[in-house]
Amino acid sequence: MSDISANSIHSLNLTLCGCGWLGQFLVDALPEATITGTTRSQEKADALLEKGVTPVLFALGDDATSLIKQSADNAVILNIPPGRKKAVGDDFTRAMTALATDFLNAGAKKLIFISTTSVFGNAEGELTVNAPVAPATDSGKVHCDIERFLLAGQDPRVHVVRLAGLVGGSRHPAKFLAGKTLDKGEQAVNLVHVSDVVKALTCILKEDDSTSTFPPLMQLCSLVHPRRDDYYRWAAEALTLPAPQFSAEHNNAADGKKILSKDCWEALGLTPEYASPFDML
Repeated sequence: MSDISANSIHSLNLTLCGCGWLGQFLVDALPEATITGTTRSQEKADALLEKGVTPVLFALGDDATSLIKQSADNAVILNIPPGRKKAVGDDFTRAMTALATDFLNAGAKKLIFISTTSVFGNAEGELTVNAPVAPATDSGKVHCDIERFLLAGQDPRVHVVRLAGLVGGSRHPAKFLAGKTLDKGEQAVNLVHVSDVVKALTCILKEDDSTSTFPPLMQLCSLVHPRRDDYYRWAAEALTLPAPQFSAEHNNAADGKKILSKDCWEALGLTPEYASPFDML
């Protein structure tokens, strides 16, 4: 297990660029850190202030001069999702890569980019972090482009972390699938619990990049991959929700895409607390 020093976290200066759902868990997990957090709304800025975070009103594409200056040599977590309500393309990629470059040029201690396993698109089989990417959505494509840009610089301060389906707290996909009729019941489930993600990010934050052996690209997922139909029927029953109905191409073991992350957890010196999706309720 990785030893996360209390002193290293106490002295941590962090900029959370994007204080959404994951960001809130990070703030709660790092009470001793000095955190600057961006948000697009005054209401959320007020809520961050109440948690001891220095809020900055900022939307991707805004002039980042003040944010960059305020962040100085902070560690930075870049976690601005492209959103689902509008088309995503080159403008988003340019804005994100420019922002990351500005942080690094200004002396950021390290930069962690939160990516997604959707960069694999509809690929099937067991997919390690080094498997070929094949994004099938606009979001997957822009994340893939940003990953390539950041990794091409070979800057030891840069870390790209892909996340599988993120669950935790009151958030679980079974709530959205309850009672629905769905296909692809034979597909494997790829989820990761926010508690394990926070531990992994904290581990990266406290690591000295000049001596670190962490790989620059990692992906985080549970270690067990049940069938979609088996798992979500079980989860619906556990949550006392109407069970979803699935069609499936076969009744064998889980098929489709399996995100393999055992090597990444081991590189971090961590064992996920929620190693199976069945542990996540």
